[in-house]
Amino acid sequence: MAQAVVWTGRILQPAALSALEGLAIVTVTRIGERNDWYAEAATADAILVMGGTFVTGDEMDCLPRLCIIARTGIGVDRIDLDAATRRGILVVNTPDGPTESTAEHAVALLLNLC
Repeated sequence: MAQAVVWTGRILQPAALSALEGLAIVTVTRIGERNDWYAEAATADAILVMGGTFVTGDEMDCLPRLCIIARTGIGVDRIDLDAATRRGILVVNTPDGPTESTAEHAVALLLNLC
């Protein structure tokens, strides 16, 4: 079975990389000032985007192999869901990912006030 190509705009934690080992080839590039990341991700089957990255239909058209857009964290408001649906691209996110760290931060702020 051929390995999938996953593109991301940030360095992944070692645990995440080890989970993908043997399943995918992970390509990491920095998002440029012109936000032309899609040129770097042109051969990707899946992209892993952060909250600040917009993914529109125009970018999706530049990614002919794209099957999955994964958004780290809550919300997919910067991803054109209608465009993804028309192209048969699955969009996923991790809505519960930052829950624990958000709660810990809130408790730390409360303790600071004491």
